[in-house]
Amino acid sequence: MFCCTVLVSLIAVPMMILRRYCRPRPANALAWRLGAPDPSRTQPERPVQRFGVFIRNRARSFVFAGAGIRHVIRHEPAALIHAAATIGTLGAATLLEVTAEDWRWIVFAVLAVWSAEAFNTAIESTCNLLSPHFSEHVRIAKDAGAGAVLLISLGALAIGGLTFWPYLVTGVLPTQVPPQLAATLCRAAP
Repeated sequence: MFCCTVLVSLIAVPMMILRRYCRPRPANALAWRLGAPDPSRTQPERPVQRFGVFIRNRARSFVFAGAGIRHVIRHEPAALIHAAATIGTLGAATLLEVTAEDWRWIVFAVLAVWSAEAFNTAIESTCNLLSPHFSEHVRIAKDAGAGAVLLISLGALAIGGLTFWPYLVTGVLPTQVPPQLAATLCRAAP
C-alpha cells in the first residue's frame, strides 16, 4: 500500500504542476486601464510558451542564488572562518571515515552555518540600504543577525564534537572496533 502511494505521488505531483502551467491564464483584471493592450488583438500564449517561460525563470533563480552565495563568500570577513572550519570538518570526516549517519549530521551543520551567514548578510545589507546613518533599531537588527550566526555556529560545534568524539577517543577507525567496545570506551572516556 505504501509503495502504491509513493508511486502515485511521484507521478501525480509533476502532472499537477505541468497542468497548472499549461492551462490558459484568466483574463487580465487591469485590462480596463488606458494604454493596456487590447486582449482581443493579442495572440494568447500557448501552453508550450508558458512552460518555457517557467523553466527559464527557474533557471534564472538558480543563477541569482549562485550570485548571492558568491557575494557572501567574497565579501564577508566571517566567510573565511566558515570556509576554514568547513574544510577542516570535511577533511576530518574523510580521514576518520565517518559513517553515513554521521555524514548527515556534519553536512547539516555545515549548511546551517553557511545559511545563517547568508541570512545575516541579507539583513545587514538591507539595514545599510534603509538606514545609512546610525539607528538603534538597525544596530539591534544587525546584532540579532550576528547572534543567530553565533548560535548556529555553537550548535554546529556541538554537533561536530558529538559526532567526532567516538572516533577520536578510540583512536581506531570505527570499522575496526566492535560496537560494544566502542560504547564502553565512550562511556569510560574522561
